[in-house]
Amino acid sequence: MTRIICGVDVASRALAARIGRDGAQAVFPNHPEGIAQLAAFCRAYHAELVAMEATGGYEQQLFTLLARAGIPVAIVNPRQIRRFAEGMGLIEKTDAIDAEN
Repeated sequence: MTRIICGVDVASRALAARIGRDGAQAVFPNHPEGIAQLAAFCRAYHAELVAMEATGGYEQQLFTLLARAGIPVAIVNPRQIRRFAEGMGLIEKTDAIDAEN
């Protein structure tokens, strides 16, 4: 069974989101209104989980507001994401690559 996951690369001012490996992508501002837009984006694409890297605190508001909105969310170790991407042959480091992995 394949799950639809929305990967989010979190920065202080922006949230780069991507549905799965080849799905829709968008960038939202990292503030409550932008997070609400991201939640609507995830619902529109039936995302079953939002996964984001731990980023030294920038992910905390996102995590809290998505959880309050009833969207399953997980914070993952950035090192594990990078190793997974390398294992898939993705050596470059960009926000889009981080969001899709």
